[in-house]
Amino acid sequence: MSLTTLEQVFLLIAREAEKQAAAADGRTLSLELPLENGRVVRIDVPWGVEKGVFSETGDEVEVHWLQDDEGRLQYAHHMWRGEKIAQQITENGKGCCSCCC
Repeated sequence: MSLTTLEQVFLLIAREAEKQAAAADGRTLSLELPLENGRVVRIDVPWGVEKGVFSETGDEVEVHWLQDDEGRLQYAHHMWRGEKIAQQITENGKGCCSCCC
């Protein structure tokens, strides 16, 4: 059994408060998925949300967030999931979609 620290509780409350404020402000994180022939599909993920779906391709993106000392969310990294992106990774041979590496 483990006890939640006061700091963990603060960070959880701060995270939820920031997500709600970002939703009210319409704040998003814009990500782009490169497809064949140089075509790019864009998705705007609401700030703080950890998963988004590209409606055109069905591919998913997992977004990873960090929190600073005051509990503010900071974008850390994203990872693509789906058939189209698997094809891109195979084609470019980089082990990544080439959007950020």
